[in-house]
Amino acid sequence: MSEILFTLTLIFTAAATALLISRELDQPAVPLYILSGLFLTNFMELNQVLDLSRVGIAFLVFIYGVKFSTRKLQSVARNGGLAAVVSIVMTTTLALPTALLLQLRGIEIAVFVSASALSSSLVGLELISDDLRKELVHSRLIETVQLLQDLAAVILILLIFSVTPLHAVTYGLVLLILSYSFKKGFTVFAKSFKDSTETIMVFSLGTLAGFVGISYILEIPTVVGAFAAGLALSKYPYSLEIIDTVGTLKDFFTAILFVSIGAIAATADTQVFITAAAITAFTLVVNPFVIYTALRTVEENSRVAFLTGLGLDQVSEFAVIIAIQAYLLELIQIGLLQSVVVATAATMTLSAYTSRNQQKLYKIFSNLFATPDGMESTVDEPENHIILIGYDVQGKKIVEGLEEKPVVIEYDPEKIDGLKERNIDYVFGDVMHQKPWEEANYKEADLIVSTVPLRHVSDKIIGLDTEADKILRSPDAEQAHQLMEEGATFVSVPKHLAAQRLTEHIKGIFNSPEYRHELRRKNMLQLRKELREE
Repeated sequence: MSEILFTLTLIFTAAATALLISRELDQPAVPLYILSGLFLTNFMELNQVLDLSRVGIAFLVFIYGVKFSTRKLQSVARNGGLAAVVSIVMTTTLALPTALLLQLRGIEIAVFVSASALSSSLVGLELISDDLRKELVHSRLIETVQLLQDLAAVILILLIFSVTPLHAVTYGLVLLILSYSFKKGFTVFAKSFKDSTETIMVFSLGTLAGFVGISYILEIPTVVGAFAAGLALSKYPYSLEIIDTVGTLKDFFTAILFVSIGAIAATADTQVFITAAAITAFTLVVNPFVIYTALRTVEENSRVAFLTGLGLDQVSEFAVIIAIQAYLLELIQIGLLQSVVVATAATMTLSAYTSRNQQKLYKIFSNLFATPDGMESTVDEPENHIILIGYDVQGKKIVEGLEEKPVVIEYDPEKIDGLKERNIDYVFGDVMHQKPWEEANYKEADLIVSTVPLRHVSDKIIGLDTEADKILRSPDAEQAHQLMEEGATFVSVPKHLAAQRLTEHIKGIFNSPEYRHELRRKNMLQLRKELREE
């Protein structure tokens, strides 16, 4: 017991130090967690590290199960499902001969292929959390692909580590039925929570312990039980309360997992690095390219296809589970486990930086390889008009509040359907490309309004050669002030301005030059005041 406590003390001391450094340097925490684990390897027993990492992964898989929802994925299910299936099939097909070339056999091949073909929902969804809140198309596609890949991983774990395939199918269905039945009756219990944090915490952890215990009795992997427990509690809207309450433990188990990964990777040799390099190549290059190609085949936007592939460039935590479980059952050697862990550490570290620089990477890629996107338009050379970027919730309210309907530039197919239903002129295309702007006749527009709080979109609008006034959106006052200095007429900061008030400003700028000058002056003064207060 004292040894476990000592190991946990080391892990959390290292994790706390890594977290402080990451915040001070404004860097992702995961790479520093892994790096801190490298320094702790000589102070911890391998089996203890493996057990702790399994506990960490099981809890994180439980949280993922609670978040599970097919409702929000329906709009991109077709393209996302295609990308998931094609990526698994094609990457597996290419990884098999590589595994044989590395002289891997039996379960070793399954471990290598799973690490090469599956991406991490734990890291991937965390990196795109802001994009998911903004409902960007590529983030919803990433979520769909990872959902289906994780389901495939759970099935693979069930089949590999159960007594027999028949045993896996039989008891897997039993666990699924129990989870479904529990979910149906969960509403009755949930109503009695009455916002009691303690009750929600105890009930959720009790459910997790119960399903893990059942999976142990049924002799199926405990991580499958953890996933089933999450599914049992995924009833909306109660799942949001559970995530908000139990989710506070996520950082605790995330630290355990990634520090443990660093500790396992520390003693790798040359052969380990060769195998890890092959897994890393499949994860960083082959898999994203396959996904990009699959999405372009169904005429998905080039930028969306690229960003979707780029967002899936990390080894899955499920691959780590498979490798650890196989090693503990003496089905693989320590070297292959370390190869998977080294590749996981490398790809998760690099993914944190590719995510931050995704627009720069796409610009390089598009200059070298990208083919032109198709474009659809209902516009016929408008003049003295308003161009609206983004038909989201705020965009819809702006359209409803304007007497003169704007020309909308949008690249989300679901939102284009809404524009068609309301008979609103639109250009279906990527605002980062010049052609949609030319189609919208931007040089003859009086006003350009963006509801998209993304800096690269705002920079594109600022750089347009037009006399039109420009109303932009920014996530914070500092960026808003910079955009004003660069030539924006007005910059909306979401916490300051509701859609109704923004609509009034749009009407004022469109109809009165005096209103424009006074609004710009007041906007600049407000932003400067807020920056001084910060």
